[in-house]
Amino acid sequence: MAKYKSRVKNKFMGSGFQGYVSSARTTEGLELAKKLQESAITGQKLLNVKIDNDKDEAIEKVQSLYASGKKMEDIQAEILAGKHPDLTGKFIEKTTQFHLGKVKAAETIKLIEANKNNYDFKNPEQTLEKFYEQYLPNFDEADNSFTTGFASAFNQYKADEAIKDASKRSVYASEKKIEEGRTIISSIPTSQLKEKLVETWDSLSMKVPNTDGSDKPNTLYTNDEKQSVLLKEIESTIIEARSLEDLDRADILLNMDLGVGADGQPRGRITDRKNDKVLLLKEKLDKRRRALEIQDRQDKEFKEKEEVKDLFSQLNSDIEETTADGEVTTRKRTYEEKLEIREKLATYGEQSYLNAWAEAVKKDRFVNTDPQAFDTIVADIYSGKYESQKDVLDVLVEQNISVDQWGAALTFYKAYEAEKDKGKKPIHTTDSIYSAGITSNVNAVAGIFTNQMGQLKENGALAKAKAKSYMIKEIHAFEERYKKENDGKEPTMLERQDFIDLTRKVLMKMFENENIDAEIKPVTEYEEEIEKQEEEKKAKQTKYKDMGITEVFSKVDSALEENKGLIKEQLPKPDLSFFGKDADLFDLDSTDRKQFEDKEYPKFVAKFLTDTLGEGGITAEMLEAIDQADLNQMIRDIQAVIGSNITATQIQKGINQFIGATK
Repeated sequence: MAKYKSRVKNKFMGSGFQGYVSSARTTEGLELAKKLQESAITGQKLLNVKIDNDKDEAIEKVQSLYASGKKMEDIQAEILAGKHPDLTGKFIEKTTQFHLGKVKAAETIKLIEANKNNYDFKNPEQTLEKFYEQYLPNFDEADNSFTTGFASAFNQYKADEAIKDASKRSVYASEKKIEEGRTIISSIPTSQLKEKLVETWDSLSMKVPNTDGSDKPNTLYTNDEKQSVLLKEIESTIIEARSLEDLDRADILLNMDLGVGADGQPRGRITDRKNDKVLLLKEKLDKRRRALEIQDRQDKEFKEKEEVKDLFSQLNSDIEETTADGEVTTRKRTYEEKLEIREKLATYGEQSYLNAWAEAVKKDRFVNTDPQAFDTIVADIYSGKYESQKDVLDVLVEQNISVDQWGAALTFYKAYEAEKDKGKKPIHTTDSIYSAGITSNVNAVAGIFTNQMGQLKENGALAKAKAKSYMIKEIHAFEERYKKENDGKEPTMLERQDFIDLTRKVLMKMFENENIDAEIKPVTEYEEEIEKQEEEKKAKQTKYKDMGITEVFSKVDSALEENKGLIKEQLPKPDLSFFGKDADLFDLDSTDRKQFEDKEYPKFVAKFLTDTLGEGGITAEMLEAIDQADLNQMIRDIQAVIGSNITATQIQKGINQFIGATK
């Protein structure tokens, strides 16, 4: 019998069965639900993408508005006013508020940083939190998202600043404590340091209750703090020292045996400690000692120079005395009083001072009265010719300079040396206004002594040398005078230029008409004369203008210029033919010609003035008001155009006739 053979093959599930009738696994309702679900997921994804895009655009918009210079409050106001519809809506409002909070945080941080100088961490009444309060926005009226955005940006800044503040407060508290301890040590006089230092220093270690509540007490100052107190006192002593004696205290503190500690071990000396702080203090002490030694030497030299200068200023000065009735009188210094000055000079051990004194008191001493000699010495001072005050005194004696000027010369040297010690060159060489002014003014003086061929006349070189040395002296005198009158302040550029302009006027007056031997006086004296002259000149100009004299001069000058060459030809000439050849009335002898010219030339001048000015152009009152020098100049101008045939007297007569004709 044949076996049954199954028609089903053992293949993997789902491949199907031969002969099997399958049933439906889905329905139309399920398929629809599936499609709707998939559509909903896709829609949500699309909506989320749109929301994210809207948020990004909102942030960009806010950033753009902020970058344009608008404040957070301005942006919020514009949103509420509906000016930015793209920043409204339930999907982006929270994002906008969050970002506006971050913007406000940035504004607040910027404002706090700008006013940081107003925060005093040393003030116990002021904290960082209290300081911030005045700059924070009002969160009571703010959206939660705004507050969250603000906090996300501000809290990190706040935390960082709090750490810095705590660190500064800790350092300050420590420094304050050390300074308080130093104050206790500094109260011990230097003379009592060896007796009281250790005891006073140990008292800083007194026991105080423990702040953590334990039974074990604390010490007011730790050993490290005690050492810091001593180091601080040494450092302050070095810094504040004004003399070598002041440094003795620092030496004692550094080298004093500090006794035995609580543990029974010897403490030794501060200087035995080889740490960096101690080594640095020792270095500072050595540098300060060297500096004070130099300063002490310089102070002594300065004091000597000042005293010597004053003594020589006193030497030939008068003495004021007050009588019993209160009347102030002056008298010459006696020889005995001059000897007292010599005794003071002798204490400096300089023979040159005594030689200068001997020359100064000589009754028959020749005195060089040429001011140029003194000006040259001053110029030489500022050129660095003299190395010491003694050298200046020697040249003053050698040149026979009046004792009355010695004090001034020594003052100039003192000023020069003071600037030199500071590394400065004389100001007449470094200031462009002064250096250019010297060149310009000396050239102006040279112009007075220059001929028509452009060549320097005799004494021209001497005049230039005088002008230059005079200016150098007066520039430095002006600088010192200005500083003295203005609490050490230097003149401005304009003030220096004004002074240079003044010296030019002085030099022009000093050397006018090629006067090489003019009296050389200080600018201050010339200034008074010049100011007076200018005031008089201004007053005369005003008078001339008000009376019409200025117009008269102007019309006469114009007429002379316009008729140059014609007026001379129009001058009257005698007609000799009328008298015949035998007539002797006009036979050209000098007497007859003069009679004719004295009669006719004044008429000619009177007519010229009438044609130029009109009748009444010059009145007797105006003529009286005209300075003789100005009238003489007008007469010379008329004579120059008419020619040498007419005299000044004839022109004067013509002016008088013109005035008489107008009466």
